[in-house]
Amino acid sequence: MTPVTGPYVGTVNPIRTVPGGGLPWMINEGTGFLSRDGRLDVRVHGLVLADNSAAPANLRGTNPVPDF
Repeated sequence: MTPVTGPYVGTVNPIRTVPGGGLPWMINEGTGFLSRDGRLDVRVHGLVLADNSAAPANLRGTNPVPDF
């Protein structure tokens, strides 16, 4: 698991055709498990917009996406 930051923010440098988020994100921790039958379990804690000048000051350190 890695945050979306630097040159990977936005659509300019997609990874395997998937563009990054429109603002820099960070995570506190994350784990993922893929079972033999194809089930994927991903758990992320502390997913927030980065404390970065590219993110609006009022949103830094928050997650403005209510369903994630």
